[in-house]
Amino acid sequence: PIHLSASELDAQDTLKVSVTLTNTGRRAGAEVVQLYVQDPQSTLLRPEKELRGFKKVHLEPGETQTVTLTLGYRDFAVYVTHLGRYAVESGTFNVLIGTSSRDIRQRASVQVHSTDKVRPHLTLEYPYTQWIRYPQEKAQIDALIQATRPPFWWETEPPLSRWLLILKREFNWSDADEARIKAQLLEEA
Repeated sequence: PIHLSASELDAQDTLKVSVTLTNTGRRAGAEVVQLYVQDPQSTLLRPEKELRGFKKVHLEPGETQTVTLTLGYRDFAVYVTHLGRYAVESGTFNVLIGTSSRDIRQRASVQVHSTDKVRPHLTLEYPYTQWIRYPQEKAQIDALIQATRPPFWWETEPPLSRWLLILKREFNWSDADEARIKAQLLEEA
């Protein structure tokens, strides 16, 4: 099984990932152990899994060897366009071991802590589809939907402000009602 040196990771930490291989065949052989990280709950666009290390191991028949690879904090980072730099998003990451990206044999999880604010500050110029990607904003949108109606498919890609304008007309909101709803949507946690 896969072994992690820690269950949590901060900016100054490194994570050692160990896996034991055994050649169960009758001939000497080699295997490339590949180490991937995966952020299953990312609020950013990123690959499904990202190769972060590998090591070729030669084993005689019946031989067992432990392979250890190291992950640094930056191995969990992704380029964040609105920040103009690489940043780490806090959350639970999967650490995957396999022989290729399509042949993952073992996995474990690590909690990564970051002070980076990777999520963009949403404005009413972001579309509905962006707003519902984040838990707090999705809850606010869900509350608005309960009080009004869900957006039609053609209302999901333009800026949220356009959908609010349609709702204002449809539900006869006053300017004060519209301002109150916009303020609620733009509230920070």
